[in-house]
Amino acid sequence: VESISQDTLNESFNLIQSMLQDMNRKIDLLAQRVDDFGKKLDIVDKRLGGLARRVNKVIDIIFLLRLLHDLVK
Repeated sequence: VESISQDTLNESFNLIQSMLQDMNRKIDLLAQRVDDFGKKLDIVDKRLGGLARRVNKVIDIIFLLRLLHDLVK
């Protein structure tokens, strides 16, 4: 009877250990995905910043063209 309970205990321990290893793999995968998403978000942020600077330059050019147009009149 004692060996059966020891075997059951060992099986339970192995099952728990396997479940924890699986959970750790899933957590690592999730952490990697979060890291990848953060990197992509940084890239989008930089591109939006560049786009905003370009839009501001275009607005400045339009403003200058209007000033020149008004001066020529």
